[in-house]
Amino acid sequence: MHHVTKIFFDGARYAGWAKQPGKRTVQGELEHSLVVLKQESFRVRPTSRTDAGVSAVGQVVTFIGPSEESPNYVGLNRILPRDIAVTHVLKGQFMKTPKRYAYFFEKKFTRPALVRIAVHALPTSGILGYLSRRGGASPTKTCSIWLKTFEGKPVALFSASSFGYEQVRRIVGLLQLVDRGVANPLNLGGVNLHLIRAAAPEGLVLLPAENGYNWIPVADGVRKANDYMSSRISASERELAKWRYCLRIASRS
Repeated sequence: MHHVTKIFFDGARYAGWAKQPGKRTVQGELEHSLVVLKQESFRVRPTSRTDAGVSAVGQVVTFIGPSEESPNYVGLNRILPRDIAVTHVLKGQFMKTPKRYAYFFEKKFTRPALVRIAVHALPTSGILGYLSRRGGASPTKTCSIWLKTFEGKPVALFSASSFGYEQVRRIVGLLQLVDRGVANPLNLGGVNLHLIRAAAPEGLVLLPAENGYNWIPVADGVRKANDYMSSRISASERELAKWRYCLRIASRS
């Protein structure tokens, strides 16, 4: 039987989704927790594999078991690390949906007008199929890209049937070249591919699948994910306050 769920995780401490010998991964933590719960008969299969450092708000994961009985999600959430949680289960059948990502830039663009031109030009530029590393899913040749602003910082949103290995981060890397004035947004197909580097994974988040499905919240999992995200925000604000205060004291010395 297939039991479809949505998973939250902060990828900062993990070497990606897929289990790897000697490395801490999201899949590895899930499977280890199933063993602790004595539910090792369940296999874990994702719809997407994320790279090291990439986070997810709605990673769709299927637990494949021998019977109709679903995994013990409450027990699983208690055993899993605080930065991983099962937040929803699906009632009904899941069909393949477009993959959706958001990339959060560290700072404002230097040349925002040129970046916007590049965003509009990318889907038809012919370069998308080359912006990935070998391995994993085949790179998409078409995708939708939107440029937004959140709390004063630019955010790029991506949607496609699938993305190749590091493809989203390499698209972001190309936009960063445009912002630096290295790449011409009106001639993206002429950019030297060797100049394009994958952007830092910490800015990338896998977003939930499109609406239209009957997702049932796992109350303790939703609470666990929200509490974790709130704690991270508080920690960031405290860190900012600490260094701003130190900078003020240092400037008076």
